[in-house]
Amino acid sequence: MYRLIIRSIFNQNLFLKRYSSNSNNYINVKIIDRDEKLINAKAKIGSNMLDVVLDNKLDVDGFGACEGTLACSTCHVILDSENYKTLPEPVEEENDMLDLAFGLTPTSRLACQIIVEPRMKDWVFVVPKDINDQRLGVTRFLKVAKAKTRNGYCVLKIFQIVDQSLPYDQYKAQIQEIYSILHEKESSPSPLKNCLPFQIVAKNDRSIILTRPYIKDNLFYRLQTRPYLTRIEKKWIAYQLLIALKHIHHVNIAHGDLKIENILLTSYNWVLLCDFANFKPTFFAY
Repeated sequence: MYRLIIRSIFNQNLFLKRYSSNSNNYINVKIIDRDEKLINAKAKIGSNMLDVVLDNKLDVDGFGACEGTLACSTCHVILDSENYKTLPEPVEEENDMLDLAFGLTPTSRLACQIIVEPRMKDWVFVVPKDINDQRLGVTRFLKVAKAKTRNGYCVLKIFQIVDQSLPYDQYKAQIQEIYSILHEKESSPSPLKNCLPFQIVAKNDRSIILTRPYIKDNLFYRLQTRPYLTRIEKKWIAYQLLIALKHIHHVNIAHGDLKIENILLTSYNWVLLCDFANFKPTFFAY
């Protein structure tokens, strides 16, 4: 799903040679972590900002994607607009990663792509408050990631825009309408008890990101996990599923992609319908 690109797309080796003979080859930089705490760090000339975080053993949660532990877009930092303009233009691979970043700003860059130079003394690098945590999988239409936010974990469904002619704003409005209807307090009976719709829809020129809360288990995995469901537990799950469908149909909502992977289960077997997809085509060409 995510391409874990190596420490630098730029030619670091040539840059390192340029400054290797300089005895005074460290500068001081400032890093603002996710708790808005200012951290002073030593940055070696020719290294990149990801190396700076790792070499200084800074307690910045989420850095280290190049070790294969997290999504690559986790390790992006936010710069001052004037400093941002002086950096080399990002290459296409970096832009692809930034499109998947949580908390992206117009002055965000991947930390591993920022090569430390002497002119960067006392530059300030801000770490975004929310991070992409790990890869969850790939579907036919969407890439899926788990993200860590200040309010807990959430799931990101990422659709990369290829054809600009499609009515993406219309689909976005449909998803937001589902969330609004399911959260109306006046709707009776309330369908929200067994539904977990997308809560945030973010769109830019290159991608659309759908966000919902993270629940660990779904019915697909639960059916394969010991201890297996008892007969009464299966009946309870089936009953909740039928009630949930009855309620959403009562408010004129069709799920659009009902399957056992989209039936989430809590630790006490409470059913939550997720990933509403009425924007998907009803028929496929053959």
